[in-house]
Amino acid sequence: MLLLLTFVLMSLAVIGILAVAARRSTTSTARAVDYDRAVFRDQLEELQRDEARGVISPAEAEAARNEVSRRLIDTADRQESTIPAVNNPARVALLAALVIPVIATPLYLRYGAPHEPDVPLAARLDQAMANQDFPALIARVEKRIEETPDDVKGWEILSSAYMKLDRYGDAARAFANRIKLGQNTADNLTDMGEALTLDNGGQITPDAAQAFADAVKIDPKLPKARFFVALAAMQAGKLDEAEQSLTALMNDSPADAPWRGAVQDQLDRLKQVKAAGAAPPMAGMGGMPGPTQEQVDAAQNMSAGDRQAMIRTMVDRLAEKLKANPDDAEGWQRLIKAHMVLGDATAASEALKTARDHFKDKPETITALTALAKELNIP
Repeated sequence: MLLLLTFVLMSLAVIGILAVAARRSTTSTARAVDYDRAVFRDQLEELQRDEARGVISPAEAEAARNEVSRRLIDTADRQESTIPAVNNPARVALLAALVIPVIATPLYLRYGAPHEPDVPLAARLDQAMANQDFPALIARVEKRIEETPDDVKGWEILSSAYMKLDRYGDAARAFANRIKLGQNTADNLTDMGEALTLDNGGQITPDAAQAFADAVKIDPKLPKARFFVALAAMQAGKLDEAEQSLTALMNDSPADAPWRGAVQDQLDRLKQVKAAGAAPPMAGMGGMPGPTQEQVDAAQNMSAGDRQAMIRTMVDRLAEKLKANPDDAEGWQRLIKAHMVLGDATAASEALKTARDHFKDKPETITALTALAKELNIP
Protein backbone atom coordinates (compact mmCIF):
# COMPACT_ATOMS: atom_id res chain seq x y z
CA MET A 1 0.00 0.00 0.00
CA LEU A 2 2.90 2.33 0.68
CA LEU A 3 4.07 1.82 -2.91
CA LEU A 4 0.62 2.73 -4.26
CA LEU A 5 0.48 5.84 -2.08
CA THR A 6 3.95 6.84 -3.32
CA PHE A 7 2.83 6.51 -6.95
CA VAL A 8 -0.28 8.62 -6.29
CA LEU A 9 1.71 11.39 -4.60
CA MET A 10 4.31 11.41 -7.39
CA SER A 11 1.56 11.63 -10.03
CA LEU A 12 -0.13 14.51 -8.22
CA ALA A 13 3.19 16.33 -7.90
CA VAL A 14 3.90 16.00 -11.63
CA ILE A 15 0.37 17.14 -12.54
CA GLY A 16 0.72 20.15 -10.26
CA ILE A 17 4.07 21.20 -11.74
CA LEU A 18 2.79 20.88 -15.31
CA ALA A 19 -0.42 22.74 -14.47
CA VAL A 20 1.51 25.65 -12.99
CA ALA A 21 3.82 25.72 -16.01
CA ALA A 22 0.90 25.72 -18.45
CA ARG A 23 -0.87 28.42 -16.44
CA ARG A 24 2.18 30.66 -16.33
CA SER A 25 2.78 30.23 -20.05
CA THR A 26 -0.76 31.30 -20.95
CA THR A 27 -0.88 34.13 -18.39
CA SER A 28 2.46 35.60 -19.44
CA THR A 29 1.43 35.57 -23.10
CA ALA A 30 -1.90 37.25 -22.32
CA ARG A 31 -0.18 39.98 -20.30
CA ALA A 32 2.25 40.75 -23.12
CA VAL A 33 -0.62 41.06 -25.63
CA ASP A 34 -2.54 43.48 -23.39
CA TYR A 35 0.57 45.63 -22.94
CA ASP A 36 1.30 45.81 -26.68
CA ARG A 37 -2.33 46.66 -27.45
CA ALA A 38 -2.30 49.56 -24.99
CA VAL A 39 0.97 50.89 -26.48
CA PHE A 40 -0.39 50.79 -30.07
CA ARG A 41 -3.59 52.57 -29.06
CA ASP A 42 -1.56 55.32 -27.42
CA GLN A 43 0.46 55.65 -30.63
CA LEU A 44 -2.74 56.08 -32.70
CA GLU A 45 -3.99 58.83 -30.35
CA GLU A 46 -0.55 60.52 -30.49
CA LEU A 47 -0.62 60.47 -34.33
CA GLN A 48 -4.05 62.07 -34.31
CA ARG A 49 -2.85 64.89 -32.03
CA ASP A 50 0.34 65.46 -34.08
CA GLU A 51 -1.71 65.68 -37.31
CA ALA A 52 -4.11 68.17 -35.71
CA ARG A 53 -1.19 70.36 -34.61
CA GLY A 54 0.40 70.15 -38.08
CA VAL A 55 3.51 68.42 -36.82
CA ILE A 56 3.26 65.79 -39.58
CA SER A 57 1.57 65.90 -42.95
CA PRO A 58 -1.70 64.04 -43.57
CA ALA A 59 0.09 61.56 -45.89
CA GLU A 60 2.73 60.74 -43.26
CA ALA A 61 0.05 60.45 -40.59
CA GLU A 62 -1.94 58.04 -42.77
CA ALA A 63 1.10 55.82 -43.44
CA ALA A 64 2.04 55.69 -39.76
CA ARG A 65 -1.58 55.01 -38.81
CA ASN A 66 -1.70 52.05 -41.22
CA GLU A 67 1.49 50.53 -39.74
CA VAL A 68 0.31 50.93 -36.13
CA SER A 69 -3.10 49.51 -37.06
CA ARG A 70 -1.42 46.47 -38.66
CA ARG A 71 0.52 45.85 -35.46
CA LEU A 72 -2.65 46.22 -33.43
CA ILE A 73 -4.34 43.59 -35.58
CA ASP A 74 -1.36 41.28 -34.95
CA THR A 75 -2.00 41.49 -31.22
CA ALA A 76 -5.51 40.19 -31.85
CA ASP A 77 -4.02 37.15 -33.61
CA ARG A 78 -1.66 36.58 -30.72
CA GLN A 79 -4.61 36.85 -28.32
CA GLU A 80 -6.31 33.96 -30.12
CA SER A 81 -3.15 31.84 -29.94
CA THR A 82 -3.30 31.93 -26.12
CA ILE A 83 -6.51 29.88 -26.21
CA PRO A 84 -5.66 26.33 -25.01
CA ALA A 85 -4.79 24.09 -27.95
CA VAL A 86 -3.98 20.43 -28.29
CA ASN A 87 -0.63 21.17 -29.94
CA ASN A 88 0.54 23.28 -27.01
CA PRO A 89 3.48 21.27 -25.47
CA ALA A 90 2.58 22.21 -21.92
CA ARG A 91 -1.05 21.23 -22.51
CA VAL A 92 0.00 17.90 -24.06
CA ALA A 93 2.25 17.09 -21.09
CA LEU A 94 -0.50 18.01 -18.65
CA LEU A 95 -2.99 15.87 -20.53
CA ALA A 96 -0.56 12.91 -20.47
CA ALA A 97 0.03 13.34 -16.75
CA LEU A 98 -3.72 13.18 -16.19
CA VAL A 99 -4.42 10.24 -18.51
CA ILE A 100 -1.51 7.93 -17.54
CA PRO A 101 -2.54 7.51 -13.87
CA VAL A 102 -6.12 6.88 -14.96
CA ILE A 103 -4.90 3.99 -17.13
CA ALA A 104 -2.13 2.73 -14.85
CA THR A 105 -4.12 2.63 -11.59
CA PRO A 106 -6.69 -0.02 -12.62
CA LEU A 107 -3.92 -2.07 -14.26
CA TYR A 108 -1.91 -2.06 -11.04
CA LEU A 109 -4.98 -2.94 -8.98
CA ARG A 110 -5.70 -5.82 -11.36
CA TYR A 111 -2.21 -7.28 -11.83
CA GLY A 112 -0.20 -5.81 -8.95
CA ALA A 113 -0.22 -6.58 -5.24
CA PRO A 114 -1.39 -3.40 -3.47
CA HIS A 115 -2.66 -5.31 -0.45
CA GLU A 116 0.63 -7.11 0.27
CA PRO A 117 2.40 -5.80 3.38
CA ASP A 118 5.60 -3.82 2.93
CA VAL A 119 8.85 -5.62 3.76
CA PRO A 120 11.62 -3.12 4.62
CA LEU A 121 15.20 -4.19 4.02
CA ALA A 122 15.95 -4.43 7.73
CA ALA A 123 13.00 -6.75 8.33
CA ARG A 124 13.88 -8.82 5.28
CA LEU A 125 17.40 -9.34 6.60
CA ASP A 126 16.09 -10.29 10.05
CA GLN A 127 13.75 -12.88 8.52
CA ALA A 128 16.28 -14.17 5.98
CA MET A 129 17.12 -17.36 7.85
CA ALA A 130 13.51 -18.28 8.64
CA ASN A 131 12.37 -17.60 5.05
CA GLN A 132 15.43 -19.24 3.48
CA ASP A 133 16.04 -15.99 1.62
CA PHE A 134 19.61 -16.81 0.63
CA PRO A 135 20.56 -13.48 -1.03
CA ALA A 136 19.19 -11.56 1.94
CA LEU A 137 21.06 -13.80 4.36
CA ILE A 138 24.32 -13.20 2.52
CA ALA A 139 23.67 -9.46 2.43
CA ARG A 140 23.04 -9.49 6.16
CA VAL A 141 26.27 -11.33 6.91
CA GLU A 142 28.26 -9.15 4.48
CA LYS A 143 26.95 -6.06 6.26
CA ARG A 144 28.01 -7.47 9.61
CA ILE A 145 31.43 -8.39 8.24
CA GLU A 146 31.94 -4.81 7.04
CA GLU A 147 31.39 -3.62 10.61
CA THR A 148 33.35 -6.43 12.29
CA PRO A 149 35.85 -7.92 9.79
CA ASP A 150 37.29 -10.20 12.50
CA ASP A 151 34.01 -12.09 12.88
CA VAL A 152 35.11 -15.66 12.10
CA LYS A 153 31.55 -16.98 12.26
CA GLY A 154 30.53 -14.54 9.56
CA TRP A 155 33.35 -15.70 7.29
CA GLU A 156 32.31 -19.31 7.91
CA ILE A 157 28.79 -18.55 6.70
CA LEU A 158 30.02 -16.59 3.69
CA SER A 159 32.56 -19.20 2.59
CA SER A 160 29.88 -21.88 2.52
CA ALA A 161 27.29 -19.63 0.87
CA TYR A 162 29.67 -18.41 -1.84
CA MET A 163 30.58 -21.99 -2.77
CA LYS A 164 26.89 -22.89 -3.11
CA LEU A 165 26.35 -19.87 -5.36
CA ASP A 166 29.41 -20.72 -7.49
CA ARG A 167 31.07 -17.46 -6.41
CA TYR A 168 34.41 -19.20 -6.17
CA GLY A 169 36.63 -16.11 -6.06
CA ASP A 170 34.65 -14.69 -3.13
CA ALA A 171 34.68 -18.10 -1.45
CA ALA A 172 38.47 -18.32 -1.72
CA ARG A 173 38.80 -14.91 -0.06
CA ALA A 174 36.40 -15.98 2.70
CA PHE A 175 38.43 -19.13 3.40
CA ALA A 176 41.61 -17.04 3.38
CA ASN A 177 40.12 -14.78 6.06
CA ARG A 178 39.12 -17.77 8.15
CA ILE A 179 42.69 -19.09 7.95
CA LYS A 180 44.11 -15.66 8.82
CA LEU A 181 41.82 -15.42 11.84
CA GLY A 182 43.07 -18.68 13.34
CA GLN A 183 41.21 -21.43 11.48
CA ASN A 184 44.35 -22.72 9.77
CA THR A 185 43.02 -26.25 9.38
CA ALA A 186 43.67 -28.82 6.68
CA ASP A 187 40.00 -28.71 5.65
CA ASN A 188 39.97 -24.93 5.24
CA LEU A 189 43.21 -24.95 3.26
CA THR A 190 41.84 -27.65 0.97
CA ASP A 191 38.54 -25.83 0.48
CA MET A 192 40.37 -22.60 -0.30
CA GLY A 193 42.52 -24.39 -2.87
CA GLU A 194 39.44 -25.95 -4.42
CA ALA A 195 37.72 -22.56 -4.68
CA LEU A 196 40.81 -21.06 -6.33
CA THR A 197 40.91 -23.96 -8.78
CA LEU A 198 37.23 -23.68 -9.68
CA ASP A 199 37.60 -19.94 -10.10
CA ASN A 200 40.41 -20.65 -12.57
CA GLY A 201 38.28 -22.95 -14.71
CA GLY A 202 39.67 -26.20 -13.30
CA GLN A 203 43.37 -25.42 -13.59
CA ILE A 204 45.20 -25.68 -10.28
CA THR A 205 46.98 -22.36 -9.69
CA PRO A 206 50.27 -22.11 -7.77
CA ASP A 207 48.40 -20.65 -4.77
CA ALA A 208 45.93 -23.52 -4.86
CA ALA A 209 48.70 -26.10 -5.15
CA GLN A 210 50.44 -24.56 -2.15
CA ALA A 211 47.21 -24.67 -0.15
CA PHE A 212 46.78 -28.39 -0.92
CA ALA A 213 50.40 -29.11 -0.01
CA ASP A 214 50.03 -27.22 3.28
CA ALA A 215 46.84 -29.14 4.04
CA VAL A 216 48.63 -32.48 3.58
CA LYS A 217 51.40 -31.32 5.92
CA ILE A 218 48.80 -30.68 8.62
CA ASP A 219 46.80 -33.85 7.92
CA PRO A 220 48.68 -36.36 5.72
CA LYS A 221 45.61 -38.65 5.62
CA LEU A 222 43.04 -36.09 4.42
CA PRO A 223 41.62 -37.70 1.24
CA LYS A 224 40.43 -34.54 -0.47
CA ALA A 225 43.77 -32.76 -0.06
CA ARG A 226 45.68 -35.84 -1.27
CA PHE A 227 43.41 -36.09 -4.30
CA PHE A 228 44.09 -32.48 -5.30
CA VAL A 229 47.83 -32.86 -4.72
CA ALA A 230 47.75 -35.75 -7.21
CA LEU A 231 45.76 -33.66 -9.71
CA ALA A 232 48.30 -30.83 -9.35
CA ALA A 233 51.12 -33.25 -10.18
CA MET A 234 49.10 -34.57 -13.11
CA GLN A 235 48.55 -31.10 -14.54
CA ALA A 236 52.24 -30.31 -14.06
CA GLY A 237 53.19 -33.32 -16.20
CA LYS A 238 54.50 -35.37 -13.27
CA LEU A 239 52.57 -38.45 -14.34
CA ASP A 240 54.48 -41.04 -12.30
CA GLU A 241 54.18 -38.94 -9.15
CA ALA A 242 50.47 -38.43 -9.77
CA GLU A 243 49.91 -42.15 -10.34
CA GLN A 244 51.75 -43.05 -7.15
CA SER A 245 49.69 -40.53 -5.14
CA LEU A 246 46.38 -41.72 -6.58
CA THR A 247 47.30 -45.38 -6.09
CA ALA A 248 48.29 -44.73 -2.48
CA LEU A 249 45.00 -42.86 -1.90
CA MET A 250 43.05 -45.79 -3.37
CA ASN A 251 44.86 -48.26 -1.13
CA ASP A 252 44.19 -46.16 1.97
CA SER A 253 40.51 -45.62 1.19
CA PRO A 254 37.79 -47.87 2.64
CA ALA A 255 35.88 -49.99 0.16
CA ASP A 256 32.73 -47.90 0.63
CA ALA A 257 34.47 -44.50 0.50
CA PRO A 258 32.43 -42.13 -1.72
CA TRP A 259 35.56 -40.70 -3.35
CA ARG A 260 36.93 -44.02 -4.63
CA GLY A 261 35.07 -43.64 -7.94
CA ALA A 262 36.65 -40.24 -8.63
CA VAL A 263 40.12 -41.54 -7.74
CA GLN A 264 39.72 -44.58 -9.98
CA ASP A 265 38.52 -42.42 -12.86
CA GLN A 266 41.62 -40.25 -12.60
CA LEU A 267 43.82 -43.33 -12.49
CA ASP A 268 42.15 -44.69 -15.62
CA ARG A 269 42.58 -41.40 -17.44
CA LEU A 270 46.19 -41.16 -16.36
CA LYS A 271 46.99 -44.67 -17.57
CA GLN A 272 45.34 -43.97 -20.94
CA VAL A 273 47.36 -40.79 -21.38
CA LYS A 274 50.60 -42.54 -20.43
CA ALA A 275 49.81 -45.34 -22.88
CA ALA A 276 49.23 -42.78 -25.62
CA GLY A 277 52.58 -41.14 -24.81
CA ALA A 278 51.06 -37.65 -24.84
CA ALA A 279 50.83 -34.64 -22.57
CA PRO A 280 48.60 -34.91 -19.49
CA PRO A 281 45.01 -33.67 -19.66
CA MET A 282 43.48 -31.14 -17.35
CA ALA A 283 42.12 -33.04 -14.39
CA GLY A 284 38.40 -32.98 -13.76
CA MET A 285 37.01 -31.12 -10.77
CA GLY A 286 34.78 -31.99 -7.89
CA GLY A 287 34.99 -35.74 -8.38
CA MET A 288 33.43 -35.38 -11.83
CA PRO A 289 36.24 -36.16 -14.28
CA GLY A 290 35.46 -36.17 -17.95
CA PRO A 291 37.12 -35.91 -21.33
CA THR A 292 38.60 -32.56 -22.29
CA GLN A 293 39.90 -31.31 -25.61
CA GLU A 294 43.45 -31.87 -24.33
CA GLN A 295 42.66 -35.48 -23.50
CA VAL A 296 41.12 -36.06 -26.91
CA ASP A 297 44.28 -34.68 -28.49
CA ALA A 298 46.35 -36.97 -26.29
CA ALA A 299 44.84 -39.99 -28.04
CA GLN A 300 46.05 -38.90 -31.45
CA ASN A 301 48.58 -41.76 -31.67
CA MET A 302 45.88 -44.39 -31.30
CA SER A 303 44.06 -45.98 -34.18
CA ALA A 304 40.84 -44.26 -35.19
CA GLY A 305 38.72 -47.07 -33.75
CA ASP A 306 40.56 -47.23 -30.44
CA ARG A 307 40.52 -43.47 -30.07
CA GLN A 308 36.79 -43.28 -30.72
CA ALA A 309 36.12 -46.12 -28.29
CA MET A 310 38.20 -44.46 -25.58
CA ILE A 311 36.38 -41.16 -25.95
CA ARG A 312 32.99 -42.86 -26.05
CA THR A 313 33.77 -44.78 -22.85
CA MET A 314 34.73 -41.60 -21.00
CA VAL A 315 31.70 -39.74 -22.33
CA ASP A 316 29.37 -42.50 -21.14
CA ARG A 317 31.08 -42.55 -17.74
CA LEU A 318 30.71 -38.79 -17.37
CA ALA A 319 27.04 -38.96 -18.42
CA GLU A 320 26.35 -41.58 -15.73
CA LYS A 321 28.04 -39.49 -13.07
CA LEU A 322 26.04 -36.42 -14.06
CA LYS A 323 22.83 -38.42 -13.63
CA ALA A 324 23.89 -39.19 -10.07
CA ASN A 325 25.16 -35.68 -9.36
CA PRO A 326 23.65 -33.17 -11.81
CA ASP A 327 24.93 -30.10 -9.92
CA ASP A 328 28.33 -30.11 -11.68
CA ALA A 329 27.98 -27.26 -14.17
CA GLU A 330 31.46 -27.74 -15.58
CA GLY A 331 30.78 -31.46 -16.03
CA TRP A 332 27.76 -30.66 -18.21
CA GLN A 333 29.85 -28.33 -20.35
CA ARG A 334 32.48 -31.04 -20.79
CA LEU A 335 29.81 -33.57 -21.72
CA ILE A 336 28.31 -31.22 -24.33
CA LYS A 337 31.73 -30.56 -25.85
CA ALA A 338 32.58 -34.27 -25.88
CA HIS A 339 29.37 -35.11 -27.76
CA MET A 340 30.28 -32.51 -30.38
CA VAL A 341 33.81 -33.95 -30.66
CA LEU A 342 32.17 -37.32 -31.37
CA GLY A 343 30.01 -35.67 -34.01
CA ASP A 344 26.80 -36.40 -32.09
CA ALA A 345 25.02 -33.04 -32.28
CA THR A 346 21.72 -34.59 -31.19
CA ALA A 347 23.20 -35.92 -27.94
CA ALA A 348 24.92 -32.56 -27.35
CA SER A 349 21.61 -30.74 -27.83
CA GLU A 350 19.84 -33.12 -25.42
CA ALA A 351 22.55 -32.66 -22.80
CA LEU A 352 22.32 -28.88 -23.23
CA LYS A 353 18.54 -28.98 -22.71
CA THR A 354 18.88 -31.16 -19.60
CA ALA A 355 21.51 -28.83 -18.14
CA ARG A 356 19.39 -25.74 -18.84
CA ASP A 357 16.39 -27.33 -17.14
CA HIS A 358 18.45 -28.29 -14.10
CA PHE A 359 20.15 -24.89 -13.72
CA LYS A 360 17.12 -22.76 -14.62
CA ASP A 361 17.37 -20.93 -11.28
CA LYS A 362 21.08 -20.09 -11.74
CA PRO A 363 21.38 -17.20 -14.24
CA GLU A 364 25.20 -17.30 -14.32
CA THR A 365 25.24 -20.99 -15.30
CA ILE A 366 22.51 -20.46 -17.91
CA THR A 367 24.57 -17.62 -19.41
CA ALA A 368 27.63 -19.89 -19.64
CA LEU A 369 25.58 -22.65 -21.27
CA THR A 370 24.12 -20.20 -23.79
CA ALA A 371 27.58 -18.95 -24.69
CA LEU A 372 28.77 -22.55 -25.12
CA ALA A 373 25.81 -23.37 -27.36
CA LYS A 374 26.58 -20.36 -29.50
CA GLU A 375 30.27 -21.29 -29.69
CA LEU A 376 29.48 -24.87 -30.74
CA ASN A 377 26.58 -23.83 -32.98
CA ILE A 378 24.04 -25.92 -31.05
CA PRO A 379 20.43 -24.79 -31.64
